[in-house]
Amino acid sequence: MLDTLELEVQRQILQTKARQMAAERLAAERFDPAVFSTLGGSLDEMLARPVVGERYLIERLLGARHNMVLAAQYKTGKTTMGVNLIKSLADGAPFLGHKVMSWEGRVAWWNGEMDDQDFHDYVRPLKVKNPKRVQLLHLRGRPVSILDPHSAEMVVKHLRDNEIGFWGVDSWRRFCAWNGVNENDNEAVERLTTRVDEIKERSGCDVFAAIAHTPRAAMEEGEERARGAAALDDWVDARWVLTKNRDGDRFLAVTGRGVGLEETKLEFNPATYRLTLGEETAARRSMRRCGWASRWR
Repeated sequence: MLDTLELEVQRQILQTKARQMAAERLAAERFDPAVFSTLGGSLDEMLARPVVGERYLIERLLGARHNMVLAAQYKTGKTTMGVNLIKSLADGAPFLGHKVMSWEGRVAWWNGEMDDQDFHDYVRPLKVKNPKRVQLLHLRGRPVSILDPHSAEMVVKHLRDNEIGFWGVDSWRRFCAWNGVNENDNEAVERLTTRVDEIKERSGCDVFAAIAHTPRAAMEEGEERARGAAALDDWVDARWVLTKNRDGDRFLAVTGRGVGLEETKLEFNPATYRLTLGEETAARRSMRRCGWASRWR
């Protein structure tokens, strides 16, 4: 009995060592000493270099090279926000009154949540002037795993060949599922976000954005965040949180590195599907006390 137990212990130790060695070798394959030597320098040299390009893609809301997550409650208007973002980026039109900076790339939007015709119904009323600047992939039932090396190469080629500067994914939950990642597992989520950064670097894509759900359970007002592993929240540069009160009013708040928007009420035009910032900036509690309500569709 003891001999059998010892053999099993040794087998599991060997398996653990093999997994560790495999992970180390994979990490070593991604390391390029030639590139590493060009990445740094003394502080005075770095500060002396001229600033190249814009700091923002969307002034005060999204940096020119950010990773962003839009976290929202169930049926709050995530897709409406997403297609408004597509419209503004493709046409260079202001987004919620904030200037979209001049940029040369195109938009890639990976729709993993909706039937393609349903998605088109959201986009059509916006009358995008430059639809050729948008590359849509309808991926519901057609998963793409970027953790697979062969698939990752295909994605790099897709982004590079289509000159993608903004890569949007709806939703983070589906994206995790495609890659066999538990969205609550910090280690697994870190592997996925690391691969996203690698693909961005190799393809020349500047911005990654994902739509994520907030937990179904009630959260403290003002403390909402994307559901799942804290590693996702730690990784992103810009956090957009879309919420609603019991009267149906929607609010957007933005926090992050060099970006910010106080929680602000949104207005929705059902004829054009366009979103705008409301005239009042107030907490949801204040809105409820005032009794204001909107007619969001």
